[in-house]
Amino acid sequence: PYDQKLPAKIAALGAEALPALKNELRLGIRFKELNTILNEHQSRRAAVVDVLSRMLEAESGDLLVRTLSDPPDNYGMQVAALVALSKRTLSSSQIQALLANSEPEIVLAGVKHAAGKLADPDLKAAVARIFDARVAAEQFKNEYGASTASLDALWNVRFAAGQALNIDLTPEIQARAKQILAELRRESLHPTQPDVPQFISNGSRAENIILENLNQLAALGRTATDLVESMAASADGDFAKILDQARARLGDRTRLAAVTDSLVSADSHTVRFCAASTLRIIGDPAAIPALRKALRDPYRRRSGSDVGPPQQVFPVREIAADALIDLGADSKEVRAAMRE
Repeated sequence: PYDQKLPAKIAALGAEALPALKNELRLGIRFKELNTILNEHQSRRAAVVDVLSRMLEAESGDLLVRTLSDPPDNYGMQVAALVALSKRTLSSSQIQALLANSEPEIVLAGVKHAAGKLADPDLKAAVARIFDARVAAEQFKNEYGASTASLDALWNVRFAAGQALNIDLTPEIQARAKQILAELRRESLHPTQPDVPQFISNGSRAENIILENLNQLAALGRTATDLVESMAASADGDFAKILDQARARLGDRTRLAAVTDSLVSADSHTVRFCAASTLRIIGDPAAIPALRKALRDPYRRRSGSDVGPPQQVFPVREIAADALIDLGADSKEVRAAMRE
């Protein structure tokens, strides 16, 4: 069993523990070697990141940054390192290391750290490099030369870098918004495998596509608002319901009532799942009554979890419960109501 107290004990040793932790990280490890370690159940690198995240910045910052240059044991290990670094002030060289990474998510974290510090010419040059789509495409490759970035990821990096550099991307943002809206329309009207859960996910492929596109649209901000409003004026059916969610995500809180109505009354479980997810992101207490009704949502399918035997789950209920707990509801009470 995982010892919950051990990471804190090791972290309390401070600098004295760093040599052993560094040795355990095996900095510079290649993917083939990592696979061998994982197959032999010998890796403890993710646990080391847990320890480092509990230590003082000066003691652990460099190791956290350096371990992000290596393939992680699992996605959770990478997330843990990024979360720990997001709460710290990084040096220019540390930020540049993030910006030079081959994983878009790590580079985006570097852009966030660099924003507001571009008076530093080296940092500004590093952000400008990844703003160039051709340069970024060459950077985002693994040790085998395969791309590590989708077209969406490349856009996200360019958009974030452009914002940091105060570059006007209005034409590109509008073109991007049109692409997103076209995909939202397709998935709303013709969901892709709506009853098949994606691996290790609560959502189906259709639901995850819609939610990712809503995230992308929300990130575009005000520049996308007029396009969404214009399309919403003539939209109907499930596409209109998804556009209500898009408008709410873009800051139009007058659409909150429409989203809560979709959660409890839409015929499509895909729309209801996305409505619950949207309400969770918005976090408005006005949605609590609808979220409580959604704890009785009838739709169920098999779980996408890879843990244990296949199970039946109620995906809309699950997201609604998470939303209520985020809003301060008692988790035991909510989970009990969901299972009744």
